[in-house]
Order: sequence, then C-alpha cells, then structure tokens
Amino acid sequence: MPPTIVQETYRTPKVSNVVFLPDEIPVEALPAPVQSHFRELSLHGMWVRNEHFGYAWVPQISEAGWRPYRLGHWGYGPRGYFWISHEPWGWAPYHYGRWITLDNLGWAW
Repeated sequence: MPPTIVQETYRTPKVSNVVFLPDEIPVEALPAPVQSHFRELSLHGMWVRNEHFGYAWVPQISEAGWRPYRLGHWGYGPRGYFWISHEPWGWAPYHYGRWITLDNLGWAW
C-alpha cells in the first residue's frame, strides 16, 4: 500500500524579498545543486530566490488547487515506494529536495 501523504499544516514565513531570476542567468552563477536542473525546469516554471529558503523553482500551473503528488501514482521497486509523476517536469522535484509553500507564489521546490 502506498504511503499516506500528510499535508503539512504550517505556512512558510511571509516572503517579502523574493528575487525573480531571469532565464538567461549564467548557470555557473547558481549553486551546484541548482545548476543541473535550471535549464530544463525553466521551461516549465520560474526560479526565485529569497533570504529564508535560497533558490526555489515555482512550476507554471494553470489548474486551480494544484498541489504536489496529485498528478501521478505510486510505484514500488527494490528501494521501496517512489512517485511516478504525470507532469513532464516531475523527474526532478519528486525525487530530489522538498516542496514548500511561498506566500503569494504557491508551491515551490
């Protein structure tokens, strides 16, 4: 049976100082963990930076009420359960890092 998703009941601190990163930013200027995902994920959303979380990616979603782990299904393999996303960008955020909510922006990874 797939693991139960527990929706976190907290909100992140109010984000007043968010910097939107341009798509043409030199990848080398970003931290190493962000570099490998920057170009491909930029096609499906925007990158931001804030003082509390650092760099984060916000997917471009047109569906009201969207949240992570909704469009896809759980699979099971030798290492246990894993998420199989139906979103074209799901290979990265569902396997590396964590999702957060940012005030005025919604879900970010």
